[in-house]
Amino acid sequence: MKRALIVGSAPCVWDDLEAAPDWPLIVCNAMGIKILGEIDLWCSIHGGILGDRMKKRDKLGGDPSYKAYGHFNEHIVQWEDNRLTPVHKENEQGIYVGGSSGMFAIQVALYLGYERLILCGVPLEGHWSIQDKKVEHHKGPRGEHGGFGDPYEVHRRHFIEQEDRLIPHVRSMSGWTRLHFGPPDKEWING
Repeated sequence: MKRALIVGSAPCVWDDLEAAPDWPLIVCNAMGIKILGEIDLWCSIHGGILGDRMKKRDKLGGDPSYKAYGHFNEHIVQWEDNRLTPVHKENEQGIYVGGSSGMFAIQVALYLGYERLILCGVPLEGHWSIQDKKVEHHKGPRGEHGGFGDPYEVHRRHFIEQEDRLIPHVRSMSGWTRLHFGPPDKEWING
């Protein structure tokens, strides 16, 4: 059974990783330049930025033995030998393109045959995320009364839309996703 940790960029990621089982890593966004050791996959819904981050990883001496997938111009793309190769159009062949990079990583992993996925640093709550050089505050969409709302509300809706497909395969270490999908108990881990 193929298993992996989906590694998002919320500040809780380090605590989540410490508490999670020692499974292969699928990193999202800036985490590919924060974790320079071995990773299985690097995924981002921000496909244009991913190529630049891959170059940064190379300069930092990161392990090069991974596959990278992104969303770019309505296509799911894979980087191979510094070239962008379209895999297929979005929302075809079971990869749902909606929501966060964490959701995109789940979809790519399921497409590639992973059966058990634990979210680390993907709580879908809060206002902070780890970026290339610092932890940044995210403002949500403007609310009805002019203030900023929850930046992850729209992403949670995509997870809910896909929950029947995700529940057999996904658990989470923290936040809203842990409450919604549950923590990875021993029975589920040993599946």
